[in-house]
Amino acid sequence: MENRINLTPSVNDYLRRFYVAQNNLHQLIKEERLQKRIQKSKRLLLKAE
Repeated sequence: MENRINLTPSVNDYLRRFYVAQNNLHQLIKEERLQKRIQKSKRLLLKAE
């Protein structure tokens, strides 16, 4: 019983860090996709000239 109580905060901390890391990863992926889209549209604009 005592072990469970002692483990709970560290498990929560681990989960919190995991969710933060996952969030950061998703943000990076979104930013990369946006950058690729911007580069592609720039290339298309340059080709059109």
